[in-house]
Amino acid sequence: MNKNEKFGYSSRPKTNICLEQAAPNNPYVCQKQFLAGYDTIELATRKSFIDVLLLLLKLELPSDEEKALLESLMIGLINPGPRHPASKAAMSAGISKANPEHILPISLTVIGGSMAGAQEVANAYRFISNNANSDTQNVKAVMDLDKENRFAPGFGRHFGQADPYIKSLARALQEQRKTGKHFNWSIQLAERLEKQQAGMLDVGLAAAIFCDLSIGERESIALYQFMRSPGLMAHGLEQSHRPISDIPLIEDDQYVYEQNA
Repeated sequence: MNKNEKFGYSSRPKTNICLEQAAPNNPYVCQKQFLAGYDTIELATRKSFIDVLLLLLKLELPSDEEKALLESLMIGLINPGPRHPASKAAMSAGISKANPEHILPISLTVIGGSMAGAQEVANAYRFISNNANSDTQNVKAVMDLDKENRFAPGFGRHFGQADPYIKSLARALQEQRKTGKHFNWSIQLAERLEKQQAGMLDVGLAAAIFCDLSIGERESIALYQFMRSPGLMAHGLEQSHRPISDIPLIEDDQYVYEQNA
């Protein structure tokens, strides 16, 4: 018995995701790799990126319907847009000439937050999972708008109103993709919030589909950040080619000065 085993620790890391076969002449070099039992090179030539992404997260290949649903969501949410705080962080880093390798990590820190970020995806995931078997009318009856314009994680107002882009994206997914009970329940709840000028937010939409795809709560946090990464990367790198004088300069009369009491 070695020291690790004596104290209950494993003598080597454990994973169900990847198996590597070492080269016969060098145990530190991988000669062949398997992901959840599938030869990685065969996956590279026979399967799509979405297939392998879900294989890594769920240890099984998705159905065609699951693959199409996630791919459509990923395209719909690929770009947070220049108004999003995470995009602004990426753009500021880029135009101020931060190192290119730092631009994406800076923006991912922002989009990992608890408001309109990956942490809210996890909160919305729990909210939807816990209530998906409940009548949306009863759930709506006990929901109150908080100071952050949220009726519940993933549901609320976006700059004072329901998010029209997310509403259109959700409708397109409902009409053109096979969705599940969590997504359909979330749509019903969003419809009940319309009179309050509220609805489903991007983080709520992502959480509902992650629930339907049986992607775990922790995995949903990272997957949301991953989905948003291409747009953040593109915005930041675009600005890195621009002169710093392209940063908008706020006029003096736009500042508010307050005297100390």
